Amino acid sequence: MDSNHLKKRQHYVWREYLRGWATPDNPERVFCLRNGKEPFPANLMNLAQEKYFYQIEELSAEEIDFIKIFAINDQNPFIREIDMNWLSTYCAVFSYIRLFESLGYKDEQFSKLLTVNAGEEFQSKIEESASYLIDMLRNDDISFFSEEQGRIDFSLYITNQYFRTKNIKEKIKNTASKIQSIDFEKCWKVLRYIMASNLAYSIAIVHADYHICLLKNDTSINFITGDQPVINSKVTEEELGKKISELDFYYPISPSRAILITKDSDKLGIIQVSEKDVLHFNHLIKVHSLEELFALNEKDFDA
Repeated sequence: MDSNHLKKRQHYVWREYLRGWATPDNPERVFCLRNGKEPFPANLMNLAQEKYFYQIEELSAEEIDFIKIFAINDQNPFIREIDMNWLSTYCAVFSYIRLFESLGYKDEQFSKLLTVNAGEEFQSKIEESASYLIDMLRNDDISFFSEEQGRIDFSLYITNQYFRTKNIKEKIKNTASKIQSIDFEKCWKVLRYIMASNLAYSIAIVHADYHICLLKNDTSINFITGDQPVINSKVTEEELGKKISELDFYYPISPSRAILITKDSDKLGIIQVSEKDVLHFNHLIKVHSLEELFALNEKDFDA
């Protein structure tokens, strides 16, 4: 298989999502603020990406056991089966490679193609299944969240957007990588899907009192986003790094729209936000970001 098909530059923030902040004259360009330096216009292909970010690696028996203990064993039978399917699908890539090798077809280029592209293909399937929901949100339609399939699809999408980033990986790595017998970098390639599924199940099924709120921004200040676009808005700057028992997912979807997944009964349906609200949420995006912020206009970073 031609090595030109390798998806070397892999994005940990969905490019189609970032296109919501593209300038009107160029659908591939947004403004970026990287590491607090001067903002600049940038092509989406060059943002929130890392070479071979999703490339998967074969797990040892100890690493498989770690994943089961860390994220699977304590789940109820329904979600445990889903989690094990993720793990089995991940490991099947290497079983496929070993099968070909046993038949005398050892091809390092082909093997690399499979391992480099597999993780991104997993992510793409999740995003493709939820792209219609993003379109609905950008048209002020939140009706899907009151229907079971739409609620499940969006919960899985939002939790995957939360766990897919470099920022979250580094935070969880600092805790889990203390176990000497495992390589957390390898485990994370499948662990993030499992953890996302577990949280999505909790939001969509277990805690049915979660609802979606669309934040409509008609102020003079735009919403910005960052390389951690889904955040727990209950975690303020002062509470970073502390254990938090509450969860409200905040997710900006364009300069003028954002959503909350929340239990707050005061935030129902579609609500107009004030400039003070926009400033608050933009500050949280800045606090939770790792390296990059994105905006429609250069001046939006100053607000």
